[in-house]
Amino acid sequence: DTDHGLLVPTIYGTDDLTVRELSGEISRLATGARERTLDRRDLENGTFTVSNAGNLGAYINTPQINPPQTAILGVCAASEEPGVVDGEVVPRTFMHLTLTYDHRIVEGSTAVGFLQRVAEMLESPASLLS
Repeated sequence: DTDHGLLVPTIYGTDDLTVRELSGEISRLATGARERTLDRRDLENGTFTVSNAGNLGAYINTPQINPPQTAILGVCAASEEPGVVDGEVVPRTFMHLTLTYDHRIVEGSTAVGFLQRVAEMLESPASLLS
């Protein structure tokens, strides 16, 4: 989201990037979006979007696919809520994730498995560094 409207830049070759490289590319694209200096290629060929409505305070959101992309992951705000740990109710931090996907391309069980894997990795951030 920029002062000039929503832009959805593309990060190419994410499967070959380290977390540090990915972070650098996100920073480069965010700066380019805000400053209106992105190349046309930076806005083409997207297949999957991560949408962070959490920074706007969204508790739960349902983002829509931007065709021809196949899916969009909605990241919602983290909040402290009661949770059960070892039979006791204790404060826990929760963050909802939503996944909207095109059933013509992705089977539901595959999508749910992906979402569960994302949740596992976020719950164990050290796993992202290996």
